Amino acid sequence: MKTRTAFCIAALTLVVLGLAAVTSNLTAAPAKPTPQHVENIIPAERVADLAAIQKRHARTIMALPGVQGFGVGLTADGKDAELQVLVRDDQLAPALEPFLDGAPVSVRYTGRIRLEDGFPGCVQPCHAEQQTLPVEMGNSAYSTMRCSACTLGFKACDATREKFVYVTNAHCNRDLNLNQAPIGTITRHVSRGDSPGCGFEEIVGEIGGHADPCDPANSTVDGSKVDSHFDLTWNEIRDIGSPSAFPGNPALGTIVQKSGRTTGRTFGRISMVNLTLNVPAGNFVCGPVTMDEQFMISPVSPSTIWSNNGDSGSAVLDNENRIVGLNFAGDGANGYANTIENVLLELDLTLNLFECTGDCPFAEAARGLPEDSTLLGLGYRFRDQVLPRTSHGRRYAELFEEHRFEMLKIMLTRPNLLQSTRAALDEHRGTLETLVERGRAVVSAQQVTELQSLLSSFAAAASQELRQDLETLRRDVADDDVQRAIGIVVQ
Repeated sequence: MKTRTAFCIAALTLVVLGLAAVTSNLTAAPAKPTPQHVENIIPAERVADLAAIQKRHARTIMALPGVQGFGVGLTADGKDAELQVLVRDDQLAPALEPFLDGAPVSVRYTGRIRLEDGFPGCVQPCHAEQQTLPVEMGNSAYSTMRCSACTLGFKACDATREKFVYVTNAHCNRDLNLNQAPIGTITRHVSRGDSPGCGFEEIVGEIGGHADPCDPANSTVDGSKVDSHFDLTWNEIRDIGSPSAFPGNPALGTIVQKSGRTTGRTFGRISMVNLTLNVPAGNFVCGPVTMDEQFMISPVSPSTIWSNNGDSGSAVLDNENRIVGLNFAGDGANGYANTIENVLLELDLTLNLFECTGDCPFAEAARGLPEDSTLLGLGYRFRDQVLPRTSHGRRYAELFEEHRFEMLKIMLTRPNLLQSTRAALDEHRGTLETLVERGRAVVSAQQVTELQSLLSSFAAAASQELRQDLETLRRDVADDDVQRAIGIVVQ
């Protein structure tokens, strides 16, 4: 807790207040454009009626030979829904009634459904190459215990443990015998399967928990949460950008996208929901597994397949960058995913990263700004990479350790001051990125003066102890030696 509160105060005062007018040409790479597709979402009432019928008959249909899945799917014209039975394309379809409880039933042939870990060869836009830490989601990662490959899914907050995590599939964190790797097992980027000779590359986290499909109490999620701070993994998803802090709804007909280790960024349409799925023996150590409440994604132009081996763990997002699911399996063309609602429930997580910041003034200033989770991540990288470099940075952290609650109170009881701080942070977030990425930022003498004025506004509302500490910071801001040590150049 001490380290976190030190970051909150030091980052807020030194970065948000202290560097609020830095100019920078460094900006994040924009997400690639999203192809436009007609999205015809089937009404929820229609899907719910069919889902109730599917639930009544699921176990009977799933027991028929050759059947891999049974759910609510799009009709051939994409304008309505029907009950659909997934049959392997090398099997004969079982005898089926054309209607169940008055609902139409059709057969859909697919390839053999399989988990999608592994490391097949891939060409660009393959995401199997080594990236500089912190690595974005959508790149290669796997546990250290097995030579295979999977994908970093999405960042989340484990509020109960106050841990930032990334999420991927549970089957992406297995040992040589396909058992779940123990809690605390190291994960690496790139996956060992992408490292020459199955070597050991950069550590990006430690396993914090599993939702294991072999657990009889869990029939909906194949997921792991991996403790991983912002100096190791980044919340932006490669080629897509920052995901929303609010989960989306995997509605039938929704256009979606993902970013994976093997096939990169692909696009699809949710073509089945409320899907009961048989994952055959050999994929899980416990044998064949039946999973409920899954959904299928079928590729749309320009994609010809949704996912392939190595893409397990990819986040599935809608066109508003809301995460709707976690990709875990495929059949050679289509993909299969857990719903985000079930993933968050089973792993006890939230997409709102601010739930892991506690009473942090920096987080309060960043909250609600565009791409606020990315901004929060920059703040943590500032804490871990910039502050420790100098005695001044370390001293600020200790100096403001005791003032966390007072700083937060000042901001919350003086809306104009909070708004001024928030506006400065939003306008000049390049400051933080410049210092983190380049170790140097440029300001003008006038900007230093404006900074001191803002610090004075905080000091005017502060207790004697906090006022003295802020006065020390005001003096340091204009000190040439301190500026050079931190990486500030005044022109």
